[in-house]
Amino acid sequence: MNTTQTTALAVWGAVLGTLSFAWNVWTWLRSRPRIAVKVELREMLDEAAICYEIRNRGDKPTTVEEIMLVKYQDGLPGLLHLFEHVENVSAKYRATAKLPVQLSPGDVWKGHSLMPGERSLMEMDKLALIAKGQLHFKIRCAHTDRLLSGKVTTEKLTMRL
Repeated sequence: MNTTQTTALAVWGAVLGTLSFAWNVWTWLRSRPRIAVKVELREMLDEAAICYEIRNRGDKPTTVEEIMLVKYQDGLPGLLHLFEHVENVSAKYRATAKLPVQLSPGDVWKGHSLMPGERSLMEMDKLALIAKGQLHFKIRCAHTDRLLSGKVTTEKLTMRL
């Protein structure tokens, strides 16, 4: 073998080794639970419910520990994420939102909280808050200190023919 062939093979080996190392680092960094959440209001004829669907799209298991419904304060305090009202769904609706639950990769957890037609003075008017876009959810999972959050939306009806 001459020198040019040896150099070319050495460069080829170095490039392949670097790419292989970079790919292994990339897959290691992405190997974690990835949670997809859908929280929406579903209205039936005689009752309404907030439905929760949590899916683990990652390749590691996690535990969903709690779900909270949150109404932020109006104005600047709300922009600073100060709560006006918090409702712990997993404590209040134990029969229909059973938590904590472990989600393996690919698993889906579903739960719901019924909203009675009459509300007490201490509760939020959830239907009005959802209509205004002011009712948010927060979900605590075991794999991260950061809370997953978003707005509660109304159900999107789709028709398939």
